Amino acid sequence: MAMHIGIVGPISFTDIAYLLPDASEQAAKEMQGSSLLISLIDELLNLGYQVSAFTTEPGLDPNAAEFVLTKHGQFSLYQVPLRRKGFRSDRGLHGRMLDLFALERRCLLKAIQASGVDILHAHWTYEFAWAAQNSNIPVLITCHDAPWQIIKLMPDLYRLGRLLMAHRVLMRAQYLSAVSPYIVEKISWMHRASMVVIPNPLPADLFTAAAAEKTEIVIGMIINNWSRLKNAAAGMAALSALKKIRPDIAMHLYGPGMGQGEAAWQWAEQHDCLDSFHFFGAQPYQAIKDAIKNFTILLHPSLEESFGMTLAEAMAVGVPVVAGKNSGAVPWVVEEAGILVDVQSVDEILKALNYLLSDKEKYQYCADAGLRRAKNYFSVQAVTKQYIEQYKKIVAFK
Repeated sequence: MAMHIGIVGPISFTDIAYLLPDASEQAAKEMQGSSLLISLIDELLNLGYQVSAFTTEPGLDPNAAEFVLTKHGQFSLYQVPLRRKGFRSDRGLHGRMLDLFALERRCLLKAIQASGVDILHAHWTYEFAWAAQNSNIPVLITCHDAPWQIIKLMPDLYRLGRLLMAHRVLMRAQYLSAVSPYIVEKISWMHRASMVVIPNPLPADLFTAAAAEKTEIVIGMIINNWSRLKNAAAGMAALSALKKIRPDIAMHLYGPGMGQGEAAWQWAEQHDCLDSFHFFGAQPYQAIKDAIKNFTILLHPSLEESFGMTLAEAMAVGVPVVAGKNSGAVPWVVEEAGILVDVQSVDEILKALNYLLSDKEKYQYCADAGLRRAKNYFSVQAVTKQYIEQYKKIVAFK
């Protein structure tokens, strides 16, 4: 009998809705999820496993039900409430970080206990992993970031709370995986568990788009948030300078904070370059995949990445990248698929973009190298096979 696998992590209802055709139109859909979990769930279902997913959802009332269950076939989605504020009051309740996500963890635990899963696969070392550990069900925890590195780059009380959560989770962990060797190195002192490196998975349909014909020159930036860590301002400054040299090039911005009237738009307004950019903002994952395949180059100015899904997604469709040579796992992910620079230098970013645009041989070499690496190491089939091997080992030891 096939295992019943529980995936615990941030999942967007909008991204997973195709697996739940009978879901209510009124289902809560505020959560910004992780695309890699969608790919993993999809492949596990394709292989015949029963899958239950557990996620938080700010659109649910934290004063009401502990979880909402939506099912179809072999897949079940459990959504639990998420308080919208870190420290301030939300719907009559104090902020989630003041009790280290206690309400969310309690609701996740209730949902997990109701599901009947055989094994849990929790993503990130915070509330999802903590709740999974409290269930007493065998759990593999995948580490997607290095908490100490994050707090060094973004020192604030919220990240301090996340660090405390990660410390508790990692000290109790028995089975860990990391998405890159960089993460293994940075958190090795925080745990005593066995750890394997398994990269993030890319969806199969990305590779079918690799030969997409480009009708215009587009340089794209996709970030998860507007922050010092993501360094979008430096990227925009370089793109604005490039636009003055090459007015024929389109500059497309995607992600939270990159929409009309949002942080990126405000930055462009302050620097008198609004006309240089197209502001698309946060989009469903399918729209992001469709956008990437039409990019000519992906610019990824982040100062630190534990993996860099956007980089791997661009590589999978033959799009060369410009990214940070000192940005955590970025050099390991990219290898020869682009040009690595000091992303804190606007001039270096600009030179790298110009180089790729002007040297056709270098451009094609990077495109081909990226596609090969993505297929060989980051395809969802290769990654899921490695995870299933870990699930079987863990269940055998329980």
